[in-house]
Amino acid sequence: MRFSVSVGWSIYPLGYFFGYLMGGVADCTLNLVYNLADFVNKIAFCLAIWASAKKDTAEKGGKEILLA
Repeated sequence: MRFSVSVGWSIYPLGYFFGYLMGGVADCTLNLVYNLADFVNKIAFCLAIWASAKKDTAEKGGKEILLA
């Protein structure tokens, strides 16, 4: 989880650095980089949380815990 967050959030400054400060990236490439960062940060992060919750539930014997 730490790795995916670190990699995902490091993509944004890299895109900014190469796209705006270096002026070496086309707009369509920069959009692709930001879309990749969004994919990692949103979709992959949620899938990791879901997998963790599923594993935790399976380890507890599949019983749901009701909070009052």
